[in-house]
Amino acid sequence: MKRAINKLYRDERGVVVVMIGALLALLLVFAVYAIDASQMMLVRTQLQNAADAGALAGAVKGALTGDSAQAQGEAILAAGANRALRDSGGGNVMDPVVITDADVTFPQARRIEVTTHRTEATGDPFMNYVLRIFSQGATAGQMTARAAADYLWVCGGKCLEPWAPPDRWADANGNGKYDAGEYYDPVATGYTDADLGTEITFILGNGDSAGFGEFDYYSVDFPPVNKGNPISGAKRYEDWMCLPCLDNSFVVEPGDYLRVEPGKQKGPNAKGLKCIMDSDPGAQWDAASGTVINSAYPKSPRIVKCALFDPSIGLQSYGGGKEVTIRKIMVVFIESVQTSGKNNGQIVGRFMRLNEPDGAVCANQADPSFLFKTRLTE
Repeated sequence: MKRAINKLYRDERGVVVVMIGALLALLLVFAVYAIDASQMMLVRTQLQNAADAGALAGAVKGALTGDSAQAQGEAILAAGANRALRDSGGGNVMDPVVITDADVTFPQARRIEVTTHRTEATGDPFMNYVLRIFSQGATAGQMTARAAADYLWVCGGKCLEPWAPPDRWADANGNGKYDAGEYYDPVATGYTDADLGTEITFILGNGDSAGFGEFDYYSVDFPPVNKGNPISGAKRYEDWMCLPCLDNSFVVEPGDYLRVEPGKQKGPNAKGLKCIMDSDPGAQWDAASGTVINSAYPKSPRIVKCALFDPSIGLQSYGGGKEVTIRKIMVVFIESVQTSGKNNGQIVGRFMRLNEPDGAVCANQADPSFLFKTRLTE
């Protein structure tokens, strides 16, 4: 009897089975926890992407309209275009990120803040499997993400084309020419974002004549007179169009002075305009969407920037040459050009507005231009 008891006492097979069972249970918990951790990271990324998208979209709409209600609506739509894991009652599924007006706030001027969520309080938690194991029916996967974006008015830009038409004024007598005393205001009469898609025909003007029409443009030299020594010459003028961004070391902005090339520069102008058209011959303006289609590039090289000069100042003589005073930077899609004949130098374009990542921020943000840029701030 004693021998049988000692044998049973020395038999460790039962202990091993218990230990293996305990280890398997522990491994199972770790495995489930690993699943939970990976899903939590995924949900966080998904919610952050949705918050970022909502904040940026809201900032753009705010800049375009100045209307917080429209900015709020755009942020909600953009966030909702993203999906994140959510508990369906039987497991996690990918569902749109739904937010409300309360999740979109405006902590300060030109800034929008968006909060996305997967929480019990908002009725859209994601399933947490570890909690479900240890607490009957628990599904409390709780997570939020927040993003803020703002927009800044941009007044200047780099890499402009070497021509400058006048900003729009109130042509009182309708003769298409600027007459002394006619009313001009950069906001009230000038080109604004409301002109998106407007067809504009620019006509090559005479750099020796102070008289100009609504759509005349002058050939100009860079850099601005007040920022360096303008380089003149027919070849230089042609290269500014044929070799995009020949010099990006300076920004052209309101208040700058651009030296005007004498004469009409017909030959160099024709060659330069042909370079622009040949750079992306298939690109077209689509009136329905208000965008450029069929381009061979993400951004067509036929979308260009040019300076608009102040018509009330016009062409001024200075230092042995003539110059114009800049008021805005226009972004335009070059639809067609004339490079010969009577209309040599004529440009038909579509007015566009474009975010300018290389632009100079306006000194006075209370006096907006028609260009802006957005940025995530958190």
